[in-house]
Amino acid sequence: MKHLFAALFLALGLLAAAPAAAQSEADLRTLIAWAAPLNDIQTRAQEAVRSVTGLTARMRGVSSPEEMEALLRAAQPTIVAARAQLRSLRSEADAIEPFTSTTMDQSVVGLTNIALTDTKTTIDLFEGAIADLEQMLPAVERRDAAELQRIAGRLVLFAANLLRSQASSLRLGQLQLPATDSAHHIRGARADLMEGLYAMLTVSTANDTSAVTAAVARARASIASGRGVLTTERAAAARYPQGAMLEPLFANKQQQLDVLDQFATDLESATARISPRSPMQDLVREMRVVAQHDTRLQVLAQEGSALAAQMISH
Repeated sequence: MKHLFAALFLALGLLAAAPAAAQSEADLRTLIAWAAPLNDIQTRAQEAVRSVTGLTARMRGVSSPEEMEALLRAAQPTIVAARAQLRSLRSEADAIEPFTSTTMDQSVVGLTNIALTDTKTTIDLFEGAIADLEQMLPAVERRDAAELQRIAGRLVLFAANLLRSQASSLRLGQLQLPATDSAHHIRGARADLMEGLYAMLTVSTANDTSAVTAAVARARASIASGRGVLTTERAAAARYPQGAMLEPLFANKQQQLDVLDQFATDLESATARISPRSPMQDLVREMRVVAQHDTRLQVLAQEGSALAAQMISH
């Protein structure tokens, strides 16, 4: 049974590109091998950041400078360890050679190296944000309100750059899937919408929604492509006696595409409510509401991976 599903997944993946399947498969394996250490670095960088993100949540419950000082002092060992981890990961990223290929589309090659550059930039941003958290303690000890305000502004910018980091990770994951897999288009649409969320920030400083509009348009094109490929996947599976067993996986992808559609609509609507006069807290509130769609997409993606693993293991 395991070999049957492996063959079925391969057939579905190569369906629309059968004449060039061997070369495409070899290119894909090469890309996946190159991307593996980069994926690992991105995962560990996010883990390092998560080790201190609980601190910012606890800050919202602080009612006095003395409480804030005690909270920051207790968190110092975790903050220092996270910075050290990020510096180590930056060295690992520097050691990765740019991806090269004479047989792959050079636009794809270019995107892989953008992902490498973005990973390094993101690690630097992560470390900068954690350095700001480290500097909050002496600022609180001095009761330096002006410095704390500057740090808070930089942390808001850091939160925005997390969206760009997520978009970069999704793009890298997208490149490791063939365009004949609907998951390729789902990841692309998610990346587009993360870029759109980041672009919302520009609306609060300049009355220009064009970047958000462009991101939403790209996402909708990816969603449409994903729906078309999903239809092809279902038709291909129907030709196999056991093809119906893949329907839960297809239904999961359908759910992801539906959430992406609503994500795009709500992002567009939220952007229309933001202007250069909008307070920062209004912008943050709108972004949080829209970003809940991506939280749902993460859950669905995990459920889809679990379904696929379960099918292959039986």
